[in-house]
Amino acid sequence: MYIAGKLVLPASKNSTMADIFFFGSNDGTVVSLYIIIGCVLLIAISLLVIHVRSGDSRQYLALKPFSFAVGMGLLGLLLIFMIGSQALTYLLDKSPLLFVDPFISLSAQYGC
Repeated sequence: MYIAGKLVLPASKNSTMADIFFFGSNDGTVVSLYIIIGCVLLIAISLLVIHVRSGDSRQYLALKPFSFAVGMGLLGLLLIFMIGSQALTYLLDKSPLLFVDPFISLSAQYGC
């Protein structure tokens, strides 16, 4: 979170570490960048450990390629879910943030 906050937040040069964590956790861009950086680091560390232990990551992780038809089917399922979610939100005449706001108020109440 600190690295992503330093990269994105405008006034991070003279901010303390606590300020960067506080303001960064409330900024969606910083959180998204933090997730991407964490994912890249996790993949790099995992591949390094696999390379040290056995050398072949496909065999170690038991990865099997899937067909193009299966990939298109899964993409279609994702699209159906996304369209259904948007349609349900539209039909209920609710904001998508309505489902997030109770979690935010609970986390603020309990200091999470």
